[in-house]
Amino acid sequence: ISFSPDAGGGKAVFEDSAHVYLLANNYVTVNASPAYLANVSSSDDGIHFGPIFHTGVYGGGAVYFNHRYFIFGNEAFGPLASSTDGLHYRIEGSVSSLLATNGNVDVKMGVTPEEAHTYTSSDFTQWTAGDTLTGVMGLTYDSTQYWALGSRVYTSSNGLRWVDKGATVHSFGGVAYGNGVYIAWSSNLYVSPDSLWYSADGLNWTLSSTPIDYSGPRGFP
Repeated sequence: ISFSPDAGGGKAVFEDSAHVYLLANNYVTVNASPAYLANVSSSDDGIHFGPIFHTGVYGGGAVYFNHRYFIFGNEAFGPLASSTDGLHYRIEGSVSSLLATNGNVDVKMGVTPEEAHTYTSSDFTQWTAGDTLTGVMGLTYDSTQYWALGSRVYTSSNGLRWVDKGATVHSFGGVAYGNGVYIAWSSNLYVSPDSLWYSADGLNWTLSSTPIDYSGPRGFP
């Protein structure tokens, strides 16, 4: 991948039907605490990126859905921000680490090492607080319900009230769903290659023989 020299290290990759976007960060300190200003560049071919757009918002993760682009906390601290073009962002709400949607109801989670605070919204402006969960590092929607998991598994039909399904077989760092399969990956970012798991029901997991490597940009559509 080639991009402008000041792009920084890639933190996430997200895409729409026409472009691929690379999220990078500038490291700063705010009140003596680490923070990351989000920079975004776009590509028509997924190989050549640039120029760099300095968004002015904090964020370590990004995603595209419902015809809008979002930057959120992930491992960085900062409020949720959205964009209509993928490059210019505005603040939409409080701190968020994870996002998922069923097309009508949007769910976000503010995750700390101790707990995850859940919220729902239909317009990304007014948010309703839901249950507080523990042991959560990933969030997805599977066409019937929301799933949150890490060291534990939770499900929810509305994003507000969550059912604890018990401990997982592994401490997962994220989850995605597609084509009837749940995919989860290890939460250990410091060991490479790391583990990838798959499941047909979100509860019983099988270790994949395919290794994954966190040394490059990380992002799942």
